[in-house]
Amino acid sequence: MKVPRLRIDFSRLSDADLEIKAQAIHSAMAAAASFFPTPTPPLAALDGAITVYSDRLARAKTRDKSQVALKNDARLNLEQILITLSAYVMNTANGDEAKLVASGFDLVKPASNLPPIGIPENFSVVNGINEGEIVSSVDRVNGAKSYIHEYTADPVTPGSAWTQEFTTVRKLTIANLDPGKKYWFRVAAIGPRQQITYTNPQLRMVA
Repeated sequence: MKVPRLRIDFSRLSDADLEIKAQAIHSAMAAAASFFPTPTPPLAALDGAITVYSDRLARAKTRDKSQVALKNDARLNLEQILITLSAYVMNTANGDEAKLVASGFDLVKPASNLPPIGIPENFSVVNGINEGEIVSSVDRVNGAKSYIHEYTADPVTPGSAWTQEFTTVRKLTIANLDPGKKYWFRVAAIGPRQQITYTNPQLRMVA
């Protein structure tokens, strides 16, 4: 039997529907605190992201370009928080469908004959043109809908926190790293119905 998974392709939702869905997830997670006692990120962070998004969504109704841009930034931040929270939910629920449903997230419908996506190939990590920059890239993965470029400081331990950069492009410049410091980098490709594959991590000293 396949383990049930959460649906995290929030880009499919309209602006208004994303606001409603995020609020529903926040309410459901708060009500299911016994199932999910230590949400990551905390529900306070989700609540703050919803508040900012709701405010900017209302302001963007004027169609002022600057307000629309601010709304888009807030939407991206909210989506990233929901995706990170979904990973916590799936890990904590450990396949328990009742707990997954209680989280307020939608479940992925069972797929039939869905071909797997490949592992990203030719993973490259090089210093950028500016101090404290790293350019992370992989070959395009057939079927991939988006990519996650991740990094964490050396050494890697069980408690290491990976910083995630969500994007639709396979090549990304990561800025504001500490020159002379070593970091580990990796890239994930996300396919249909939230298939995900990772590169092997690479160690690099930032120039």
